[in-house]
Amino acid sequence: MIAQVHTQNIQRLILLVKGRRKSWKFILQIATGILLAIFALLMFTGINWWLAILISMGCTLPFLVVLATLFLRVLEPDRYFIFDKAWNTFQCKLNAANDSGKVVLELPLNALVKVEGNYDSKSNIEEMILNFNLDNQEEKQILLLRQSGENSTLSDREHLRLFL
Repeated sequence: MIAQVHTQNIQRLILLVKGRRKSWKFILQIATGILLAIFALLMFTGINWWLAILISMGCTLPFLVVLATLFLRVLEPDRYFIFDKAWNTFQCKLNAANDSGKVVLELPLNALVKVEGNYDSKSNIEEMILNFNLDNQEEKQILLLRQSGENSTLSDREHLRLFL
């Protein structure tokens, strides 16, 4: 399974999902901004444009490595998805599976209508989505996890269906 089962018994299932913070596109946008800023500063000092490009590319590379490390691995908190049959609740918590964690979202479990996996063939990413239908609101979608490869979330979907 991609979503690690933290704890499970007859009445409660807690899934731990470790995600990523941002995409490569976001990191490259920041790195491009740094590159252009360094290039502009070097051009104002009177250096040749081709030498300014080489120096700014060399100076931007360490920033790119640090940004990739921070935004792709470090900064996103662990998310816990708690399915509690005893209390009829679904919760999304950050950083802790017990009551000390920050609750981001809480919905009744009986409002869960569909558990589906959507696959995008262009990016080779499959998303596991929960659809909740609340009485006074329209349908609410929760992205449980995102993983590369077709049918990558199939075992997680089946596990949830068996539990619920």
